[in-house]
Amino acid sequence: MEQVKSFKEVGQVGTHAPQGSDLTGVAQKDYVGNLKHQLCLLSPKNKDYYLVHTLNEKSASSSIVFTHTCNDTHRLALMLGNLGIRAKPISGQMIQEERLDALNIFNSGECNILVCSDVGSRGLDIPFVDTVINYTIPPNPKEYIHRVARTKFSILLVNQDEIMEYMDIENRHIGKTLFACDIQREEVFSLTERVKEANRLAIKVPASFELCTRERVFSCYAHREEATTLAERVKEANQLALKVSTSFKLCISY
Repeated sequence: MEQVKSFKEVGQVGTHAPQGSDLTGVAQKDYVGNLKHQLCLLSPKNKDYYLVHTLNEKSASSSIVFTHTCNDTHRLALMLGNLGIRAKPISGQMIQEERLDALNIFNSGECNILVCSDVGSRGLDIPFVDTVINYTIPPNPKEYIHRVARTKFSILLVNQDEIMEYMDIENRHIGKTLFACDIQREEVFSLTERVKEANRLAIKVPASFELCTRERVFSCYAHREEATTLAERVKEANQLALKVSTSFKLCISY
């Protein structure tokens, strides 16, 4: 697995630390200073593998996976579902009722993983969880505070394109230098083919979320012909989602 080992290695591929940054001795920040942080430096293509590996290891605990986009939120929830890992998405593309339904399922214990976008999680009373996984690093460091306020263990998956944003968070909020954890390469590698296939199938489905949103918009007006046509497209998209989930069951047996 291609793995970034250090900030120095990241710099060699074209990313440089901002002038004036102190990576070795930043004052401890009270707000998140008592959190346990785990830094994982990965190439972008390996994030999905490590995410699945981490959630498998923490299957008995509650987790929230944070992403910065709605597309990643829904893709990851579908990918995890294809692997037999039940996760509920919460994103800004969903209406409040849908987000509350997902949160209620999580709170009831029917599933123990939420995949949230930063925007989608706002205004929701999300409870304390065992682990927050930062699948993407927020461009605004203040978003990191909102993410980790509900946990005592934060995992950051950082690729070379996100190193500047991470360093900003480290300097402003973490208050100490984090060293990259050792990745269990053999165990993570063993998931590669299954995760690739689960992701390939998940990519086919997200259009159904957009269609469902547009169906609600049409239903608010008197455009019955457009609503009927759109409803058929939504039905087809949902049938595809069910077909994908069913066809993948053979691929998740270990």
